[in-house]
Amino acid sequence: MLSASTRLLAAASVALAVSSFGLVLGSCNGGDCGEWKGYSFDPRMRMLTNKVAVGTGGALAVQPTHRPMTEYQVRDSGTTEDLLDVWADRNYFDCSYVAVGRKGAVRVSTDEGKHWRAIDTSASAADLRGVDVECGMNSYAVAVGDAGAVVVGSLRGDEPWQVVPAPTSRRLNAVSLAIGGRATAVGEQGLVLHSVDGGMTWTAVAVNATEDLLDIEIDWDAGNGYIVGARGTLLQSGPDGVWTRVETGVVDDLRQVVDRRGGVRILGDGRLFTWDFTRTGPLVADHELGRPIVAVVSIGVLAPGGLHPTDTVLALAEEGRLMAYVEPDACEGLEK
Repeated sequence: MLSASTRLLAAASVALAVSSFGLVLGSCNGGDCGEWKGYSFDPRMRMLTNKVAVGTGGALAVQPTHRPMTEYQVRDSGTTEDLLDVWADRNYFDCSYVAVGRKGAVRVSTDEGKHWRAIDTSASAADLRGVDVECGMNSYAVAVGDAGAVVVGSLRGDEPWQVVPAPTSRRLNAVSLAIGGRATAVGEQGLVLHSVDGGMTWTAVAVNATEDLLDIEIDWDAGNGYIVGARGTLLQSGPDGVWTRVETGVVDDLRQVVDRRGGVRILGDGRLFTWDFTRTGPLVADHELGRPIVAVVSIGVLAPGGLHPTDTVLALAEEGRLMAYVEPDACEGLEK
């Protein structure tokens, strides 16, 4: 997954628009809080963050930096390969964006999505399914994919990226990075791998799961982690790093887990769940969307007056629809 984490964003309102595809999301002043609204979107898109959307045939669109959370504009990715994942976070203005996809496709932007350059990963033609970025003085990215593919690259300067010897023959679906070289990747048949050297070497982690694991989200500061997978699989860990299985009571394939205030949002079969480390289960759906959803992002903002955090949720449906939900408390103190 995404594995795109989000941070709190100061905002005077939660008005949103994606004008390039005719999408205009109303503001709280328009009475749109507390309900889902659907709008036309580019049907090629299959993944999005709070900054970039990617999809089939190399499709890529960016929210312009000077208009945060206002519109997506199509950009040239320089490839016709399907792009399967992207790391891009509006809260890191000095960090490169990275998109990955089929046949080892890697594209990097150092100017907040305006232009994208190709990274040579010809030593590995495996489909890359997940990517994460660690920002800082030694910014780097790790991408994972089919047949245990791992690609590691520096985002400072023009150093060549390295194709790491595959730590497994199983497909890896997602990865999460932290300061200090720590990384955790998840994949087929309950596979969890951990690295302490920035993804160069990996060791297997024993977990109570045999299902395919599809996404991972770790709050490295708090030490809480979440892994989701097929047939309702949910694993969580605390600061001790031990992964414990949660009996969710659902059979949905849990495809994505994204950061939200106080916990995470989990994408199931056309519905969304919320979860935090204090719960014991089962999962209860907060939102029934009634259609296949391929990606979700939870965008943190400050409610009017900056008194408390709230969320705006974007859910990308596979038929070219973007669903938007503004939490009711975002409208507190605003005229309707």
